[in-house]
Amino acid sequence: MPRFPLVLAVLAALVLPASAQMSGPAGGASMPPPNPNGPGSNQIPSNLPQTRGTATGINRPPKANPEADKARAQQAVQAFAIACQMTDSRVLASGKQSVNGQDVPTQVYEVACSDGLGYILQMHDSQPGMASSCFAAEGAHQDAVAKHEEYPFYCQLPANADIRRMAQNQLAKSGTGCTAARSIWFGVSRTDHLEYTEVACSDGKGYLLATAMPGYQTPTRVMSCIEAAQRGLQCKLTSTPAVARRPTQEDLVAALSQHGVACTVQNFHFFGQETKQKRYVAEFSCPEHPEGVVAFIPLNGNATPFETRSCAQAAKVGVQCTLSK
Repeated sequence: MPRFPLVLAVLAALVLPASAQMSGPAGGASMPPPNPNGPGSNQIPSNLPQTRGTATGINRPPKANPEADKARAQQAVQAFAIACQMTDSRVLASGKQSVNGQDVPTQVYEVACSDGLGYILQMHDSQPGMASSCFAAEGAHQDAVAKHEEYPFYCQLPANADIRRMAQNQLAKSGTGCTAARSIWFGVSRTDHLEYTEVACSDGKGYLLATAMPGYQTPTRVMSCIEAAQRGLQCKLTSTPAVARRPTQEDLVAALSQHGVACTVQNFHFFGQETKQKRYVAEFSCPEHPEGVVAFIPLNGNATPFETRSCAQAAKVGVQCTLSK
């Protein structure tokens, strides 16, 4: 049986700007953009070589026993705890791979699911090895093509092959109308268990589509490219107008010091930005202010005065503290 030293490639990951880690205004949904931090037990480990590489010596067996192959693919879905009602599957490769110094029988499957998503799953002798969504696998494939390298482990089942349409359908299910013109892999947020795909629409709009990493049930989320720019992330397929960068926690803590407010920050909550005066509003927990302190911080040339209030005073203007009572 042939061997293949590397079945799935390391996925591209994004370094998250601190500005993008801010939560949204009070009452609004927060969607932290991609970053490479945090474990992902079902994901391609970050300690693999940081290249896409090619896989060699791959055997692509014919479906001599379709029912048995389908059953094994279903076992792979269950092993990775993927919420997938499988509608189709195929065997991409079968061989041996060195795991902890031992040659282990290894199989790679592609599966299509009734929710419109698909996956590439690698199994080591009935144990889960690595998992990749079709979005991520297509990103690796396109990167390899650009480097004139071979990367055969991407989605090609009829239900999975059109990644652009897959992204369009997921946007539609989330209530976002878009006739997708292009789509590309954007990154992964392991802390939120989300993968991000950028989609450019025929009407000129663009979105970041966030779908759950394999093995997680995180709800799908959608962020416009304008909102992404506010969080310090720039879409590649869609041009966005210049927008003011949202302040980081460090920016707001520094503002306290600049205005002579003694506060050794132990915890922090960002409410958002005022509608009229456009100051940023944040609560700080610190031993110097056991009653809690809420700061109204003007930035980016805003001439409105800086102001702090206790939690009791802030409540009178509709700001309810969450860290201090």
